[in-house]
Amino acid sequence: ENNWTNVVTSGLPSNYMPKSYNVSPIYYNNNLYFYSRRQSIVYAEIWKLDTTTSTWSKLNTTGTIVASHANSVILYNDCLYIFGGKRNDNIYTNETYKFDFTTNTFSHVVTSGSKPSGRYQHACCLNGTDMIISGGYSTTRKQDTFKLDLTNNTWSEISTTNSEYVLRNGHKI
Repeated sequence: ENNWTNVVTSGLPSNYMPKSYNVSPIYYNNNLYFYSRRQSIVYAEIWKLDTTTSTWSKLNTTGTIVASHANSVILYNDCLYIFGGKRNDNIYTNETYKFDFTTNTFSHVVTSGSKPSGRYQHACCLNGTDMIISGGYSTTRKQDTFKLDLTNNTWSEISTTNSEYVLRNGHKI
């Protein structure tokens, strides 16, 4: 049957006020994972919803990441790749980070090539070994598209000339 049902979950602290603002959940090993949470500031944390027990838990993580919201997240080779977003100091970032599920560790991904400008509310998807990002917003809406080759961490711009692609942000692909 194709029916929606309300799932009652447990595990969130009573004072926890999760806000999901342009957050993309990732399904991995029968769990849903959510990176970042925004209240008065953005928190760089990962929460897991165990889909078999309907229980929430916050992951104990190590490593370094700069908190951002309205970023993009993809899953590749047991790792979350996190690009861009808006930081707590209102800077639109173009940094890439990786979260390794096997070690629960964040790390900065050093990239080369034609890196996209800082942005948030952009769309993102995985195509083979490429993370594709498109559009977004910083001081204006973006109309460009880039790919990050995850085998060598090299950015390149994808030509969208002579297309009907329009300025956009807050969209999904």
